[in-house]
Amino acid sequence: MSRPDVWLEAVRTARALLATRRRTRGPHVRDWLEFRTETAYGDASAVPSGADLLAFLAWSRDERAAVSRMRRSAGRAR
Repeated sequence: MSRPDVWLEAVRTARALLATRRRTRGPHVRDWLEFRTETAYGDASAVPSGADLLAFLAWSRDERAAVSRMRRSAGRAR
């Protein structure tokens, strides 16, 4: 992967998908991935491009940072 700025987010995302035993007992992760690829590409068996994966990881990282900023801001407002 040529974008070191999203490596940590890739690890976080993989961990979030596979971390709990509850999620790994059934086909939940596979079903979720099929749903996401079907809604994004119109085909559940589509394979996202590397550029799409990097864009998703960058978006996920930015969203995580925005939520963190909002929480810190809300904590100061109290």
